[in-house]
Amino acid sequence: MRRFITIITLLSVVSLSAASISNSVSTLPSLFSPLETYSLVTPLAEMHMDMGITYANEGQYELAIDAFREALKENPDYLGAMLGINKCYKLMDNYPRPDFSKLDYLPGASESEIHYTQAKQKIVNNDIKAAIIDFKKCLDIDPTHLKAQYNIGIAYHVSGEISSAITAYKHAIEQNSQNYLAWESLGIAQASKKEYTKAEFSFKRAIDKNPGLASAHHSLGILYQRRGVVSKAKKHFNLAVAMSPQNPLYKQHLAEILNN
Repeated sequence: MRRFITIITLLSVVSLSAASISNSVSTLPSLFSPLETYSLVTPLAEMHMDMGITYANEGQYELAIDAFREALKENPDYLGAMLGINKCYKLMDNYPRPDFSKLDYLPGASESEIHYTQAKQKIVNNDIKAAIIDFKKCLDIDPTHLKAQYNIGIAYHVSGEISSAITAYKHAIEQNSQNYLAWESLGIAQASKKEYTKAEFSFKRAIDKNPGLASAHHSLGILYQRRGVVSKAKKHFNLAVAMSPQNPLYKQHLAEILNN
């Protein structure tokens, strides 16, 4: 069975060789959580997102698409949900181009907003390099565009330009220190460069800003597990599962550490 993996799992596979990752695993080129957008994700949207991931992992792609669409109703800017739908169509070998009409910009929209919307459309189409160009154009016109500043970080991250992603996330945090998604994404990027002390700080800042952020607790659990701090790893895995009980990855990692 093909499985979805969120970019949050990047932290859990950082030290693995490419050969050790099964070819059957399908990854979404996006953050599911945060790996979405700067628009802060509502609890209901996150619940639908978790359901979509669970259904997708089980191969129930039509149900997954329905759940991802419910997440989009709550947060129209939820790029992770858009990419989830896109990926499900591909895995079903039934790939009509999804209709994301809410991405259309309104007549009279500012030039920066037009570039931002075009960048989102290109991310949906998995054209990440082109999306980066449009995010840059948006930021050239409006350097304070918070969503563009965060999402260009995601685009860099997905394309493997980790140093550029870290710079973008830091700029997003400078503009709004309450952006817990940027803090969490920064931690993931830092962990991928094996900057574990910095990553720990960033994950903790994300949790300070949003104590209910299950994915940050999960990432901290992995980080502590790698360091051999089992008690703290168990604590954060337990918190992640309590906050997002439908997420199969969180439950798997908790079970593994409890059984060892």
